[in-house]
Amino acid sequence: MKKNILQFQAFIGLTKDTGEALAERFILDERRFGILMPWAARSLTLLHDKDKRGIGKRTSDLVAQLAKAATSLLDEPFIAARQPMKWQSAVVRSACADLFAMAVAAAVPTARNEEVAMLKRHAIEHAFVVLRGTAAWNNSMPLLDHLARAAVDHMSSAPELDDLRQKWITAADLPDFPRALALWSSPYLAQEQRDLAFALFRRVAQLPLSRKGEHRQLERMLSLLDVAIASSWTTGIRNLLPQINFLWEEVYAIWRKRLAGRWADTAEMLTRALEKDGPERKVLMTDSSFVQTHCRRAIERKICTGTMSLPSSPT
Repeated sequence: MKKNILQFQAFIGLTKDTGEALAERFILDERRFGILMPWAARSLTLLHDKDKRGIGKRTSDLVAQLAKAATSLLDEPFIAARQPMKWQSAVVRSACADLFAMAVAAAVPTARNEEVAMLKRHAIEHAFVVLRGTAAWNNSMPLLDHLARAAVDHMSSAPELDDLRQKWITAADLPDFPRALALWSSPYLAQEQRDLAFALFRRVAQLPLSRKGEHRQLERMLSLLDVAIASSWTTGIRNLLPQINFLWEEVYAIWRKRLAGRWADTAEMLTRALEKDGPERKVLMTDSSFVQTHCRRAIERKICTGTMSLPSSPT
């Protein structure tokens, strides 16, 4: 277990002096990060299972210095232009640390949530700093979308973090994607702030300036659609679903020439998959494109509790 933790620490520079680590170029190997991070999070949770200080404090011990140094650096005026390598190193390393902290919080059993309550809050607060400080460069760092999704997932699962969600929604200097996710993950707020919710959805769905950014923008659109439909359905605010479907038809119209009809009916498919056991649910539960979606997880939770059936087998 300790080896897993040490490997992750070394990977993002936590075993070095913080100033020394930030001064070094850091090109993220996303595949290796995707392997090391969850194993390190699980290992830390098990290692400190009976620790009197609590797993939240132990995790903070590991990442606090990096988070503080990165925050201080990102607060400096024009730092991205003046010291681009150091800025990039701080952004990527601290985003990795935030994701690690959130993974630890997610790995802790529900009965011990109090141990990681402050850890989640601090990780989300720091993610806000990172995302706000990288708005102009957001399109060049896929890791930041991962960070936004993870932070919003945690805000959605903990009512005590609603104040942070409101902060994300109202921050005009935060990129559109995390703001939209935060708003649409709460159907109550999406209803109350309908004009803003629709405006943010439309901005996320705009065609990028370069064809190189199309895949990334489409991923954001689909992620946002998934969150909006799953949240509306699971909270019982079903009257939002037709509006979301209509909004998807509108924004997808500008993508038709590029993508034809590949994702044109996605909103309708997801809605029908949630509503009844039919061909749409079979697609959602078997197509690898939807493995990590909120809609699929919502169905899986219902199946586990016995309140929803598995997709019917073909005759």
